[in-house]
Amino acid sequence: MAKYELEIYTRPTCSDCQNLKHYLTVNDIPFQSHDVESNPEQEKELVTLTGNRIVPAIVFKKEAY
Repeated sequence: MAKYELEIYTRPTCSDCQNLKHYLTVNDIPFQSHDVESNPEQEKELVTLTGNRIVPAIVFKKEAY
C-alpha cells in the first residue's frame, strides 16, 4: 500500500489555516506546514501544485520508497 504525507500551505493571518492546524494537531494527524507569507518560494510551489494561491491548501504527497 502506498504511503502518503500530508502537507498544508497556510498564512499566519488566515483563521481557517490556524483552525486546520489546530484540528490536525488535536487529532494526532502528522503534517508538514508551509507558511507562504514568510517564504515566497512556497507560494510559487503552491501555485504550481494547485493553480491558485488560496489557503489553506491541503496536498497529499506520495512518499518515496
